[in-house]
Amino acid sequence: MEIAYFTHAEDGNTEILMRKIAGQLNLPSNRIMPKKPYPISYEALVERAKDEHEHSIFPEASINHEISDDVLILGTPIWFGELPNVVKKFLKEQLVAPRVIYPFCTSEGSGLGNSINEL
Repeated sequence: MEIAYFTHAEDGNTEILMRKIAGQLNLPSNRIMPKKPYPISYEALVERAKDEHEHSIFPEASINHEISDDVLILGTPIWFGELPNVVKKFLKEQLVAPRVIYPFCTSEGSGLGNSINEL
């Protein structure tokens, strides 16, 4: 079992939570890194995320090492009530089924939104 997580900025809420989970469970982590980094500015981030959401843009991403375990803990923010498109593309292209995924999500108020259905 290991953790794969996406955060748009160092020390963001998702990364802070990932560190706590990884520490408690003594698990390795693997950051999902978009090829084109997201802006640090909140306003610019929201603008880009909204554009990706509205125009079905799925950014390329990479990870530190291949995930080979069948059990994955997935950390992600919730954007517009859904998984960020960069996470959707990662799940579709880089994970091989069957796989058990235990998600943990951070949001500003939308809860899990539609993320469970998307997973």
